[in-house]
Amino acid sequence: MRPTSSSSPSRRSSTELGGAERAPGGAGDPSAPGDLPGPLARQLRAATARPVEGSVRDFDDEVGLGVVEAAEGRFAFHCTEIADGSRHVERGARVRFWVAPGRGGLFEARDLRPA
Repeated sequence: MRPTSSSSPSRRSSTELGGAERAPGGAGDPSAPGDLPGPLARQLRAATARPVEGSVRDFDDEVGLGVVEAAEGRFAFHCTEIADGSRHVERGARVRFWVAPGRGGLFEARDLRPA
């Protein structure tokens, strides 16, 4: 039989544990583009600014995964992100897309449309 407890363990903040408190967007904050290495900073700016133009570098019809390449970097996408619902895009096609945070901390291409 497991003992039961009426109180749950409390979480302690980093300042209570002796750590420094950081303001959002300050030095060391990963959301601040200036603190990231070059390629990551470009991708973060692309994710927050405007649609990006690039070309489809690779697309696998069987699994529905592809990669687009732009000045801001390379971004993976799934066929469900193709705006017209076709589930297919030709290699080399010029596209316009939004960059957004994806799974695993990587940035992905979303809402792909012909450029």
